[in-house]
Amino acid sequence: LTIDFDDVVFDFNWGSLSFMDDMINDLLSNLAVAIEEPVENLLGAQIRALVPELLGGVLGGLNLGTGFDIPEPIGMTLNIFSGMSNADFSGPAGAGYGTLGLYTQVYPSSRGDGIAESALGAIVRTNEAPSFGPNYPVGVGISDNTLNQIMWAIWYGGAFELPDIVGLAPGANVDGVELGLSALLPPVIMPGRNGNDVEIGLGDLELTASLNLAEALGVETPAAEAIDVRLYLSAIMGASFNYDPIGHAIQIEIDSDPTIAVEIVEMSESAYEAEISQLMSSIMALVIPELLGSVLSSFPIPEFDLGGLAGLESDANWTIGDVTIARKNDYVRMTGSLQ
Repeated sequence: LTIDFDDVVFDFNWGSLSFMDDMINDLLSNLAVAIEEPVENLLGAQIRALVPELLGGVLGGLNLGTGFDIPEPIGMTLNIFSGMSNADFSGPAGAGYGTLGLYTQVYPSSRGDGIAESALGAIVRTNEAPSFGPNYPVGVGISDNTLNQIMWAIWYGGAFELPDIVGLAPGANVDGVELGLSALLPPVIMPGRNGNDVEIGLGDLELTASLNLAEALGVETPAAEAIDVRLYLSAIMGASFNYDPIGHAIQIEIDSDPTIAVEIVEMSESAYEAEISQLMSSIMALVIPELLGSVLSSFPIPEFDLGGLAGLESDANWTIGDVTIARKNDYVRMTGSLQ
């Protein structure tokens, strides 16, 4: 930060000495030029000493809020703890810009009943920090690690421990089907392929089912009216990010045709393994996008109480408006105006 006086001149009305206005003003202007450099150095040193502490105090209070809600069928509130991790300021005089980094921790209020105390935390990988330049009034980048924290927090809170998921399969033939789900691992966000922004993977989904194949598929089972099945399922699906202007939130559109693999480990009647595998795959192909679609579709765009940070009496939070959202490297990048 530098101080630079440019062409300082004085033009005072000296009252009773008005007949000498021009001469006195010229004298003061010449004097200002003579002492310009030491005054600039003095003021610059003072401001450089004060600004970092002031700026650090203000920016240190930035956070992403305290939490957000995941709607039904999950129905859960996630907590957010965040704070400043780094700040960098760049650019030429008069056109500079700042890049602020926030660390985040997303977590549920409690551990789900089916989740072991020894369960590990969210998957983390080294990724590239978001990059912004002076061409955008404001930009926000959310890393894959944060998205994976959200996935982990929902799983750790027990959101995927569902005794009945039949109602989550709109359009599926679920007559005669009782189906429960338990996720042994959280969903994970991975780099996208084939034009997708990201891939979402699920592994070790344990399903328990009681099936009446006569009602579900029109297949008569003389050995037993209902067949009990326990199976494991894994899935991977592409997803793309969009902006919801009505809810002012990040939306994720999940591929309606996920790749699903099923492994039956127990069943009371083995003669119908092929039919049951196909039925489970078709039902879960509808359930999984519906279930995961509610997770990230409600993730709010961050808001910041800039007025409060500056000591102003204002309840207004500032956020990014007129949003353009795109996938870039290892994060979702939103750019727009500050509103």
